[in-house]
Amino acid sequence: MNPDERTMRELLQSLDPSALSEERVDSIYRRIATRIREHEAGRQGVTTVRASHDAWRPLLPGVEMKVLFDDGTSTTWLARMNEGATLPAHDHPGDEEFMILEGRVRLGELELAAGDYQHVPRGTRHEHCVALLRTVALLRSPSAMCVFAGKGA
Repeated sequence: MNPDERTMRELLQSLDPSALSEERVDSIYRRIATRIREHEAGRQGVTTVRASHDAWRPLLPGVEMKVLFDDGTSTTWLARMNEGATLPAHDHPGDEEFMILEGRVRLGELELAAGDYQHVPRGTRHEHCVALLRTVALLRSPSAMCVFAGKGA
């Protein structure tokens, strides 16, 4: 146990035992220790985005995106599509990977469902995409910074 954790435990244990049960003290300690570890990890370059972090932004009608990580070369993001929402056909300036986490989409003649993965090479044209059900997908694509600079990743 490091000195900060030891101090934290001593402070929590100095509380009136009638006010908090040992289980409650342990629960509080675990939550605080977890936050400290996450903070330290963040300073070491680790990025954590919690599901509760509601950072969804509108992309197109019925489509939202949530950027998870962008290093200037590639972006990892979530796309959430309402049933019936569409993405127009588009060209890829760089490789794109995506996995359907929930729902079902149709890309041209191809249907993809939860668990399906697709890699789209640079220069490939993606067909018109329609969400057959409410769909959430995880994508990794060239960063907008890279695309706007003409590098395409």
